[in-house]
Amino acid sequence: GARDRAQVELMGELLGVACSVEVGDVKNYEITAGIGCITVRDDFFNHYPVPLSYLTMDARPKSVAFAPIAMAPEKDLPIIYGRGEISGNIMHLTTSIDIFASAFYMLSRWEARVSGKRDTHKRLETGEHLSVLHGFSQRPVVNEYAELLGEMLRHVGFDRERRASHSELILTHDVDRLYRGPLTESIRKCLHFKDPKRFLIDSFYRAARVDVFGTFRRIMQRSESHGLKS
Repeated sequence: GARDRAQVELMGELLGVACSVEVGDVKNYEITAGIGCITVRDDFFNHYPVPLSYLTMDARPKSVAFAPIAMAPEKDLPIIYGRGEISGNIMHLTTSIDIFASAFYMLSRWEARVSGKRDTHKRLETGEHLSVLHGFSQRPVVNEYAELLGEMLRHVGFDRERRASHSELILTHDVDRLYRGPLTESIRKCLHFKDPKRFLIDSFYRAARVDVFGTFRRIMQRSESHGLKS
């Protein structure tokens, strides 16, 4: 289920640590590693035992706390589910930060299924995303959760090397229109959107015989000059 998948994704895919998930009558996540163990309190999935029953606005966090966690890579870790507490010793750590549910929320983006506020393309409006509302949309917060979990594993004696990861930047280009339409189309859009400014700009480029759509060669040259795939 989603609960198990969140664990495998965070530990296996992001941390590069081989793991197995055992399902039992335990309310929290219990991680055995090295000579110790880690308890991650379940602050989400326990409340929704029926699959997908969390797909409601009530399950969406009402607020996000930012906690100063010493083991986290940043000084103010966003806590989507749970509380910003870690306690214990070198044998057993317990955290009330529901790392797995928080990561699942960000990876699955299930908030887009339950919110009714949509843009013209029927997508969740940008300003309605939890990360935007609380100011962490530009942070790789799931990676921060993974690094926090990695530090906790090292703390309890897990000393195996993580799988090496490789990343590269591949640019994509969103092409909405290949060609500029006829003048009649510009007039129609001007009347429809009531935007004479756009019509004047378009008319200027037409008179100057400048093809504002013919930018593909420049885009590719710019991309290749930086050694990027595009």
